[in-house]
Amino acid sequence: MNNSINILLKEAICRLRNSGIKDPVGDSRKLLAHALRISKKDLIMMNQASITEEIKANFISFIELREDLKPVSQILGFRSFWGRDFYIDENVLDPRPETETIINHALKREFNKVLDLGTGSGIIIITLLLERQSSLGQAVDISNSALSVAAKNIKKFNLDDRVSVISSNWCEGVHEKFDLVVANPPYIDRSRNELYDQSIISWEPEIALFSNKHGFGAYLAIAQQLRLVLKDTGVAIFEIGYDQALKVSRIFQNEGFQTSVFKDLSNKDRVIEVTF
Repeated sequence: MNNSINILLKEAICRLRNSGIKDPVGDSRKLLAHALRISKKDLIMMNQASITEEIKANFISFIELREDLKPVSQILGFRSFWGRDFYIDENVLDPRPETETIINHALKREFNKVLDLGTGSGIIIITLLLERQSSLGQAVDISNSALSVAAKNIKKFNLDDRVSVISSNWCEGVHEKFDLVVANPPYIDRSRNELYDQSIISWEPEIALFSNKHGFGAYLAIAQQLRLVLKDTGVAIFEIGYDQALKVSRIFQNEGFQTSVFKDLSNKDRVIEVTF
């Protein structure tokens, strides 16, 4: 590679394409803009410019990581969600656009107190509290490493006085009741992991991806504990796998709840709403 931005970009795109990356152009542009500390929009104006050896070396290291299937968001250290940038790293799930379906449905409800189970980076509860300025929340995770990332995002968005963070295995350590309970729990059946993008399997925390009992273990645990943390008039909204709607509905119905399933923008079953 030489130091011309245009040439660097073309060679990076070629490398990622040869590695089987789905969007070699978009990924290369994001990583080059990150190396240059500019926006992708500004990158267009610099095609014929040259860069320093240090920036070139950083960019090449980013491309090498992407060739190893490391998610772009982990390389960048942030992920955009609901129009905001959140810190992420290898200790938390990389937020997907379809998770915004939880936000869409939650904001149709009235709530003063929200509980986020398995909060990870905190994107869900932080987004909800920023959209509902009078609400308070509690973020729960069993992973202390994940809670550290959530705390970093909570501080970034100046929410320290509105959300508490606790270590808990689902609802076990929660001693209040909430108007709204949300979660994007692990739901991949380990025996079917070959069906998923290997960059997910290789780089994201197993505890946030895989669940026992063929992918339904987290829902079984939450369903058994939910009445301890959900107010009688409250609603719980959980993300589900695209082919899990019937089974997850039955899990909550067997515990005495009513359920409704809603689709994401790709017309796939994506969230389940649970009420008394």
